[in-house]
Amino acid sequence: MRVRLPIPANWQDFESLCHRLWKEVWCDSNAQRHGRSGQSQSGVDIYGRPVYGTSYAGVQCKDKDGRLGSTLTEKQLLKECADARAFTPQLQAFTLATTAPSDQAIQSVARDLNAKSTFPFDVHVWSWDEIEAEIACRPTLVNAFYPSAPVASDAPSVKISVSAPKDQFFAFFSRPQLVEQLGPSLKESLIQVSYELCDNAFVHGGARHIELSFDGTRLLIRDDGASFNPLAGLDSTKVSRYGNLGSYVLDAFRKKHGVDVAISHTRDSTNGRNDNVLQFEIQQRAKCVGVPAVLDIQVDLSTMFGRQGAKGLAEEIVVPIGTKEVVITVSDMFNVSGTIHFIHCLREKLPPSILLVISHPRTCLLGELSHLFDSSLVKFQPR
Repeated sequence: MRVRLPIPANWQDFESLCHRLWKEVWCDSNAQRHGRSGQSQSGVDIYGRPVYGTSYAGVQCKDKDGRLGSTLTEKQLLKECADARAFTPQLQAFTLATTAPSDQAIQSVARDLNAKSTFPFDVHVWSWDEIEAEIACRPTLVNAFYPSAPVASDAPSVKISVSAPKDQFFAFFSRPQLVEQLGPSLKESLIQVSYELCDNAFVHGGARHIELSFDGTRLLIRDDGASFNPLAGLDSTKVSRYGNLGSYVLDAFRKKHGVDVAISHTRDSTNGRNDNVLQFEIQQRAKCVGVPAVLDIQVDLSTMFGRQGAKGLAEEIVVPIGTKEVVITVSDMFNVSGTIHFIHCLREKLPPSILLVISHPRTCLLGELSHLFDSSLVKFQPR
């Protein structure tokens, strides 16, 4: 039996909860709370760089007026979006996280705003229903904010609407239980093929909603679009840079994991619904959870400050057993001493059998400081 988590009693706790949640959803340990009470926040409470994005994303936590759980209106959504225009640098995505219940009318407004490109960023709304579902299956968040509540033993399903953010899709695949049960190699392959299949259902199948679920051995993708079996209908021989790339991704997945994962399609007409259901059933889990030899990690060092911050950032990086090489791609940085300390701390936690590669911009000073490290353990690679 799953326990419903209560809405935080005040907006400060709700904002703290959202900050911790989106750090995990974005896989961005550097995600920050923007300003403090009384300061202008340009419509953004939390900002960071999603691992799947190319620029900053922002979150506004609603409500701050003592009415947590109240209905979100179209007027409020438009106001928060208008305020977020002033955030610098310009956002790629803006999410309004609300304690209000899920509302199809508000989702429709967000969908219309995105279709018309009303704002220079994608607009998304997360209701308490979606927020609670993500918290429930993340042990660190449950223990921190709801210590007496049980952690979900499975990865609850998530419904994604046509206007939904990438956040909800990638958040599903970042849930700890799912990551542990799939392993990094299969997880990355499933993300790629699932994304293409979901996009195909929305764009070509006219789907309004897609539901993802995972019970430990089976991943299900359910959509309410037109009847279509991608296993028979997608043709990888038609792939070009202009289209049919989803066909190629599905074909590549089947070639790589065909022995380990059985894929099937059914048209489910039960309970008055007409859904496509695509099932990925893991048959040889032990083989699927293999670790890739090279682990690629992108690190934004621009928000790191001081040696303690560098040490904390290094400690947050998890390297699976079996990895042979860790590649850290760093952006432009102003904190040279902190960066060197970050590399030192990361090198200290890695066994000698793992090579640490630092990919850095040609214009920064890291290449000139490579002599500070043993070249057999740390390799500096300009790009």
